[in-house]
Amino acid sequence: MVFTMTQNENLLTFSAKKLLSKIRNKTLSSEEIVKTFLDRIKAVNPILNAVVEQKEEQAILLAQEADKKIDSGETLGKLHGLPVTIKDFCEVKDYTCTYGTEGYRSRIAPLTAHCAQKLFDEGAIMIGLTNCPEFAGAYETSNVLYGPTNNPYDISRSPGGSSGGEAAIIAANGSPLGLGSDGGGSIRLPGHFCGITGIKPTQGLLSAHGIASPFKGIGLLHRHGTFGPMARYVEDLELSLPILAGYDPHDPGSIPVNLPNFDKKQKKRIGIFTHNGIANTDQEIINSINKVADYLSHEGHFVEEVSPPSIERTFDLFWKFFYRKGDFGKSFYDAFEEVGTEDISSLQRMALKDARKVSFDINELYKGIEQIAKFRWDMNDFMSRYDILLCPPCATTAKKHNTSFQNIMDYTYTMTFSLLGWPAGVVRCDYSSERLPIGIQVISKPWQDNLVIDIMKEIERQFGGFIPPEII
Repeated sequence: MVFTMTQNENLLTFSAKKLLSKIRNKTLSSEEIVKTFLDRIKAVNPILNAVVEQKEEQAILLAQEADKKIDSGETLGKLHGLPVTIKDFCEVKDYTCTYGTEGYRSRIAPLTAHCAQKLFDEGAIMIGLTNCPEFAGAYETSNVLYGPTNNPYDISRSPGGSSGGEAAIIAANGSPLGLGSDGGGSIRLPGHFCGITGIKPTQGLLSAHGIASPFKGIGLLHRHGTFGPMARYVEDLELSLPILAGYDPHDPGSIPVNLPNFDKKQKKRIGIFTHNGIANTDQEIINSINKVADYLSHEGHFVEEVSPPSIERTFDLFWKFFYRKGDFGKSFYDAFEEVGTEDISSLQRMALKDARKVSFDINELYKGIEQIAKFRWDMNDFMSRYDILLCPPCATTAKKHNTSFQNIMDYTYTMTFSLLGWPAGVVRCDYSSERLPIGIQVISKPWQDNLVIDIMKEIERQFGGFIPPEII
């Protein structure tokens, strides 16, 4: 089905930054913008199944109040009057935050997560809660409560996961800015599959306060999951990341740090790889990434092919210890019991089946911890020679529904940098022969999030970045 936009609806294509400018100079009202995005969600959501809860009247009232503040000359927040969407893995007070699991079917969030509150404190207006897999535990988006979310470029395919609902509605021009989360690729994979942009920040830069699932983003000895912004345009990551960042005393993993500046004129040392020794990347993706590398080299950056040390061990070190956990799936069952879930989703049943493949004793656990520590040291030493790494976000473009666990190795390109806790973003750089988006993953050392965003902006300028899907 093809939708045509009216002249008024052209604002749907504007970046968040441009919308904010128009609100401030009164070219557009917040009420007009919010209503237009709400109408867009009504039009596309029956096809996508991306947005799972809304409070439309409340959003319109908040927009009207935002316009009154402008007229009265009050001090405005950095996101004043801007509509946003938030993944159903993040507490938003008075919303039915289910985390995609049946046991939370009627659970009303008692508080608002730190990152979501920071958006609201700057004047952002919530227009929808978006779908995710059960406990955000899959690379596609489907659950018992709401069903599957479809990819707006091809509804027979998944938008990825676990921030798939967020990516799908943003790509369909139903939201200018979203809050997702990423523990193994959950922002970057949907960004790649849906042709948008997003960043997994350095671990600890953003507070994880406001995750109420039993897992709470916890990994082996330290958390490997983080919230992060998602948008259509890189300038909106640049706008929102400083708002979201900052120390939170409620989060023991939150770190008080200011991101360093860097010399934008200085050419960068860039390493590129398209094969990680685990999953063979589709040739079209390889070709696209090589085009980006050639362009950056032509612009004066030092670019060379690299082989990061022990990267072929990513799956064993990340998936085995962080996800399978070595307890025959007991921790999974304990989590479902804790929240009262009886009807487990098909995706989580596949995860349980996978977890039951592995059991290890305390000695093997200690050995695994040592190996992960060594991997981090070796990669840190390797990265001392580079400013940026470029690689695929996934071995393929968007996959068909219900295939993520059969092709789990294809997702190892994002697992590496979750294991390391490094900042990693995705921006579209091409299309496949099937007109599916191809993204490129941009990575840097800890606390170099601004450098990741700057390189993504450079790629976006040359290769076009986000282009709306034709079928929605």
